[in-house]
Amino acid sequence: MGSGWPLSRPRHFGPGSRHVAAVAVRCRNVGRNDRPQTKFQGSKSVPMTKLSEDVFVRPQILPHEVEEIARAGFKGIINNRPDGEAPDQPTSDEIAAQAERHGLFYVHIPIVPGSATEANARAFAEAVKQAGGPVVAYCKSGGRASSLFQMTKRS
Repeated sequence: MGSGWPLSRPRHFGPGSRHVAAVAVRCRNVGRNDRPQTKFQGSKSVPMTKLSEDVFVRPQILPHEVEEIARAGFKGIINNRPDGEAPDQPTSDEIAAQAERHGLFYVHIPIVPGSATEANARAFAEAVKQAGGPVVAYCKSGGRASSLFQMTKRS
């Protein structure tokens, strides 16, 4: 580890949770000011959508893609997909472990389709802020991640 940041397991916040802000894993690269490479579009077969200077969204991230995300200059990953939504999806813990390995901030704010709340939007905004630089947010298609970002703009 040796990053100097106190690490904790990712905590999960979702519908019915009384928590407003998400607690995240902080790792060695957080705080650097460089931006992601503008040519980075996710994996070769999965494009990303830029919503702002600090927020990009895309469909499901796979564990082997996390290294590429870190190399591209991103500082964090926000997972908006509940565990167990599909039998073949990686778990939050699998993505969190790869994020930690590659020095990325990670937070899991699971959203069941159609159930995003203002509290979820506040947690999303706080995660973007805590990452200290550009983040990749994802769910199955990128739709819930995009919706949460849009909700942060209305608050």
